[in-house]
Amino acid sequence: MIAGYDPKDPTTVDVPVPDYVAALTGDVKGVKIGVPMEYFFDSPQLDPEVRAAVLAAVEVLKGAGAIVTEVTVPHAAEAKDANTIIIASEAGAYHRLDLQSQFDQYGRFTSESITRSVLFSGADYVQAQRFRSYFKKAVAAVMEPLDVLITPTSIGTATLRAEMSPGKMLESPGFTGQWNLTGLPALAIPTGLSSNTLPMSMQIIGKPFAEATVLAVGDAYQRLTTHHLNVPPIAAGVAV
Repeated sequence: MIAGYDPKDPTTVDVPVPDYVAALTGDVKGVKIGVPMEYFFDSPQLDPEVRAAVLAAVEVLKGAGAIVTEVTVPHAAEAKDANTIIIASEAGAYHRLDLQSQFDQYGRFTSESITRSVLFSGADYVQAQRFRSYFKKAVAAVMEPLDVLITPTSIGTATLRAEMSPGKMLESPGFTGQWNLTGLPALAIPTGLSSNTLPMSMQIIGKPFAEATVLAVGDAYQRLTTHHLNVPPIAAGVAV
């Protein structure tokens, strides 16, 4: 419903929309998957169960005929920081007047995230955008021979509400902001429940406008597994 060009939206691009449903064949033979071990899999903060679940998912796809290659996404940590600066700065600019007049109407985590923008200067924002231009080219070079990348979605399982903290997220490695920065399509899908019955997830990242490929890989994986059918026990405090 949200695909395609909208002449009233200056952020949309006039390119053909593929048949997403027709792309869901369940076949991944010959699909080229890149696995960036550096940063995305070797962080000391990455939950071992999450790591193992994602690598097991890659093996499932490999067993179905996908071609798996280890790759390196350069400066992934810096990309996470650049994305944080850009998001905070743009959100701060957009919400500045409302924050001044109705700060109490914002949720605690939302106001924390937006007001962080005052920590960044115009020079910080410009430098982050300069890095963004470089990083987009670097990732395009990595992905040129590939169809998709696969990484964990986050360093841990689903977060308990009592443990949610924007500050903690800032201090931890992030695996999603890089694709916001580059504008690449990404899909998060379940890889099972951890030993404490919390959901785990992996991320499938595609080339520009290659949502159909991303969805096809995710669909094929779910045809080969049942993780998406597992319902975690209902527990107080689980963020959904």
